[in-house]
Amino acid sequence: MSELTDRDSSSTGRDILAVAIIAITALVLGANLFMLIDDGATGSLEGDVAPSFELEVLGSDKMMSVEKYRGQVIVIDFWATWCPPCREQMPVLEKVATDPELDGEVVVLSVNTDPETDDRRQRVEAFLREEELTLPTVIDTGEMRAAYRVTTIPTLVVVTPSGEISHVSEGLHDEETLRNLIARAGGK
Repeated sequence: MSELTDRDSSSTGRDILAVAIIAITALVLGANLFMLIDDGATGSLEGDVAPSFELEVLGSDKMMSVEKYRGQVIVIDFWATWCPPCREQMPVLEKVATDPELDGEVVVLSVNTDPETDDRRQRVEAFLREEELTLPTVIDTGEMRAAYRVTTIPTLVVVTPSGEISHVSEGLHDEETLRNLIARAGGK
C-alpha cells in the first residue's frame, strides 16, 4: 500500500509542476501581449506632441528646443560616435540639413547619446570636426532618450510644424526615405 501512495504523491507533484509551468507561461505570454497593445511608456509617440527639452548646442552658447523650431519640420537624430549605422547616416542628415531648398522649412537636430565620461564632449566635438558635420548637436544626459522613449540607436524622430510627432523609427535611413518622411510631416 505504501508503494501506491508514493506513486500517487509523485504523480501529484508532477501535476502541480505542470500546472505551475502552464500558469507561468500564460502569465508571460499575457504580459507580452499587453505590452504590444499598451500605448503607455513603451508605445510609440507618433501622434503625440513632441516632448519639450532645452539643451545647450555644442560649440555655442545657444540653446536647442522643440519650441524654438515650431513652424518647421524637425528631424531629431539620436546617435553615438561608436555606432557604425549612426556614423553612416550622419552625412545623409547633413546633406538634408544643408539643402537650400529646405532652408527655413526643415531643421535637423543631432542628439548624442555616447556614455557619460570625462572626455565625452571633446570626443563628440572631434568627431563632428573630422566628419565636417555642422548639424546643431546636443549632449543628452538620458533625459531626452527617456522623454522620446529611445532604446536603440540610431533612432529618428520627425516632428510636424505644429509640434506633433509624425514618425519614429530605429535604424539606418537613406536620403530618399528621409525626404519622404519630411514631406509627409509637412515639408517639401
